[in-house]
Amino acid sequence: MEFYMRIFKRSVLASLLGLCSFASFATVMPSPQVHQITLPDGSSMDVRLKGTKEFHWYESSGGHALIQQDSKWHFAQLNQTSDKLVSAGEIFSSTAIPPTVSIIEPATAFKMQVKAQKAAVPQSDNLSTMQSNYAESMPQKVQRNQAANGIVEQSLLVVQVSFADVTITHDFTDLVFSTTQQSVKDYFRKNSSDNYEVVPANEIDGTVNDGVIDITLAQDHPSCINQCWDAFAPVFEEIYSKLDPLVNFADFDKDLDGKITPSELSVMFVFAGYDRTGGPENPAIWPHKWNHSPITVDNVQINSYCLFADYQGDHQSTLGVIVHELGHLMLALPDLYPDKNNPDKGSIGYWGVMSGGSWAMKPGDQYPGQTPSNMLAWTKKAAGFVEPRVLNSSGQQEIQTTNDSAVIYVDPYLKEKGSRVYLENRQAQDYDAGIPGEGLLVTSVNINNEARKVGPMQVQILQADGLDELGVGWRADNGDVFPGSTNKRSLSDTTTPSLSSFVGINSDIAFTSISSNSNRASFDLRMVDEPNKYAWATSFQRAYLQLSYTGVNYAAFAINPRDSLSVLDGLHIYTRSTGIQDTQYKLWLFPYQPADNVLSVTPEEGQLLSQGYIPESNRIMLENSISLPDGKSTLLLELTDGFVEIERKFFETYINYSEVESWWSSDALFKDNHQLFAMNPMHQFSFGALLRSDTSSVLTAESDTIVLDEDTTVDSNLRNNDIVDFSHPIEGIEIVTPPAHGRVYTQSTVANYIPNTNFHGNDSFTYRLKTTEGLTSNIATVDVTVNPVNDVPTAVILARSAIISAGQSITISGNESSDVETSNLKYLWSTSEDYLLFGEHSSQLTVRIPHLSESKRLDVTLTVTDEAGAQSTDTVTFNIQASNKVPVTQDDAVTVTFGESVTIRPLDNDTDADADTLSLTITSLPKRGSTSIQGNEITYTASGTSGAAQWVETFTYKASDGKGGFTTGEITVTVQPKVTITTTPPTTSSSGGSVGLFGMLALLVMGASRTVRTRRKD
Repeated sequence: MEFYMRIFKRSVLASLLGLCSFASFATVMPSPQVHQITLPDGSSMDVRLKGTKEFHWYESSGGHALIQQDSKWHFAQLNQTSDKLVSAGEIFSSTAIPPTVSIIEPATAFKMQVKAQKAAVPQSDNLSTMQSNYAESMPQKVQRNQAANGIVEQSLLVVQVSFADVTITHDFTDLVFSTTQQSVKDYFRKNSSDNYEVVPANEIDGTVNDGVIDITLAQDHPSCINQCWDAFAPVFEEIYSKLDPLVNFADFDKDLDGKITPSELSVMFVFAGYDRTGGPENPAIWPHKWNHSPITVDNVQINSYCLFADYQGDHQSTLGVIVHELGHLMLALPDLYPDKNNPDKGSIGYWGVMSGGSWAMKPGDQYPGQTPSNMLAWTKKAAGFVEPRVLNSSGQQEIQTTNDSAVIYVDPYLKEKGSRVYLENRQAQDYDAGIPGEGLLVTSVNINNEARKVGPMQVQILQADGLDELGVGWRADNGDVFPGSTNKRSLSDTTTPSLSSFVGINSDIAFTSISSNSNRASFDLRMVDEPNKYAWATSFQRAYLQLSYTGVNYAAFAINPRDSLSVLDGLHIYTRSTGIQDTQYKLWLFPYQPADNVLSVTPEEGQLLSQGYIPESNRIMLENSISLPDGKSTLLLELTDGFVEIERKFFETYINYSEVESWWSSDALFKDNHQLFAMNPMHQFSFGALLRSDTSSVLTAESDTIVLDEDTTVDSNLRNNDIVDFSHPIEGIEIVTPPAHGRVYTQSTVANYIPNTNFHGNDSFTYRLKTTEGLTSNIATVDVTVNPVNDVPTAVILARSAIISAGQSITISGNESSDVETSNLKYLWSTSEDYLLFGEHSSQLTVRIPHLSESKRLDVTLTVTDEAGAQSTDTVTFNIQASNKVPVTQDDAVTVTFGESVTIRPLDNDTDADADTLSLTITSLPKRGSTSIQGNEITYTASGTSGAAQWVETFTYKASDGKGGFTTGEITVTVQPKVTITTTPPTTSSSGGSVGLFGMLALLVMGASRTVRTRRKD
């Protein structure tokens, strides 16, 4: 027994040391910001920070590692002896040829990060403190300080630290506590739906109780990035010595246990100087959350803190890095990007503040991190901020953008502890103003993945475009959401991407008709809830696995079913192979017996339930379910060529650990004494006994038959033929699979079936009984027969009421007429006027309308008859306008002298019986003269080669009434020759200059010939 207890104590001690070393440490990712550095020749180059806090470097655009020495930038290479980056002997410049040794391969970076992380573990001189505190430091979910109004109040102390060699410049009061701008207080209030408030801690420095204290240390800035345990120790000692008179730390020890936990008081330090994640300037620190050695002040101990810098490059540290690290400190939230040991194996990118979202920026921001993204729905749940709505039935679903999220439990046994998906509608609003896309965001949780150390992450974004860009880096885009840039509107086990590939098991869940807008996302959900299935399980965080315990070949668990109907269906557990052979198992069931430290079993009492090889799914399903006795039982798992995975617990965590009695043993120890040792409280097996309430003996839903006529409804009490033990009262029925050709509404145990309009034939749906305890019966089928009823056909005339001119033919179609039973219809057309009809017994009718002297109304009726003689009619009305009377023209004649023009108005003597306004068009031109037309006037010009003789010519015009009627008229033009007068010079006489008689007569004749006479008819 003493030997076994030594093993137990050694296990506890190792667990505590590892826990204090790693679990409490968390950092932020490097800033994505490009840094511009100045080279010796005066030129500048862009570089980015790469790696992690433990092992990092700057990288040129060409992928070469750089370090800064003596104010100059050098190409860097890895020193194999010191495992540090040193100068490769070449100064970095715009013309330098990069040495190949300056490329840091991912595998090399991985090894260096692991070594550096191990080197950062505090030494064992603190082990005594950890061991002495063991009894009081059991893992527990973070406790919140809830005010009377239900709001959780988180006290925060901000300590702004200057050093002997560098003074702090910025004041962080507003960035942390402001209620009128983006701040820590504002961020957590909005992400918690106003349920969590960061409040200033009480202190007496400067402005009393504003939560901010300024101190100056007598020592220089430690300027330490990694392995800073010793470098920071004197800094914290001096800080708390200066804080002691300004803060009464004992007031924050709410549970009076002598310790200050972060939920009682969180302390954030802001060191003067620079943030290494934001640039190469010195002195610098890397922002982080960690624990220093416990410091006693006011008779209480405190050791948790988070640390930031005054500057990121040339500006004040932004909000994102602060809320990220406070998420670790105040809420015990984990990072959602790959662990240092697991580079580029998936991330949530900019979709959440616990990953790349801490560096998000909205349009108009100057620096990364000014507007950090909101928390994921998963993170809000882990923080205790929200309880997402559980979706567990088929139907139309909506997710509101503000203060709403939902979760679907994919694993029917493990439910909230198993694989699941979180749903939220992300829009570019408020703190999400900088997200890379808008739509329904699906976050998957696959418990078959480790949290973040090895392989794909447990929490991932299920990227709608299927490109898995987040799986190989941290690039987020609008293709990640649904419908998104690729217009993906469905998600199931068979789509790309598939739901099953992300959650690790077949889900039998389908989303269709996904849409999203600024207010909400909506989709149709198909799934079947299985409330009878459940699990007796621990948690499956799988963040800190103890894989060195390879001798744990036996694991036992005490299970306690919830009811007397429970049966065991299987076991979900994680094991590892110890060699190349697959791990074999035997699963036994033993009677339960209480055991403190050592559990002794009697092999003869064991019942072998199953044996074989551990499945790849980590789930052992029994060939035949086993009924369990009332009360507790003990499951014993025996492994060959393998060991059971053990997980280390946190001291303070977001996980609600289930305390399950567990024992372990090695092969040699168990076979000698058939004994197992109690699992220490800092460890657990991640396992789940897969149970089911077998209701077959108390609830049996029987199949039913419903018969009804087409286009009617029926109510049916499905409970009438079911078998029910009255000790389990029935609450009602649940529709499991809806009908394909109708709808079902339920009230209590009555189902109201409504077939689709005009449907007849066979239909079916399934249902199950549900008790007031939440148990369900088997699934039964309801077969539905809908008898056909002859439907009246529908007569449809495509042409509707219109105005038609007399003298035309119109064609009317009845092709859209229909009958739900047949396409064999008879047609009969009739009209209100006795006009000539063509096709009066076909689907198309032509009506010839004669010329009419007056307008009339024409009704056209179509009667369709189906094979059963049922009829329907449709009628349209046409307004027929009387026939149009054409204009009457009168020919015109004019006379003009050669070389001159005459204006003709031919419409002046034309008429129209309908009093229509006439218009004029020339239809033929004169052969010798020329014409022009303006409005209703024609100008004729007598022109040509000769005007010595008279000629007559004609041309035609058209008088139109604007309704299609027209008549042609003729115009006759007589052209008179132009007369030339010859004057005889006067002779010398006594009459002198007078005009003779013949001369006077000639003048009179000439004047007469120039007079134009135009004949006009009345």
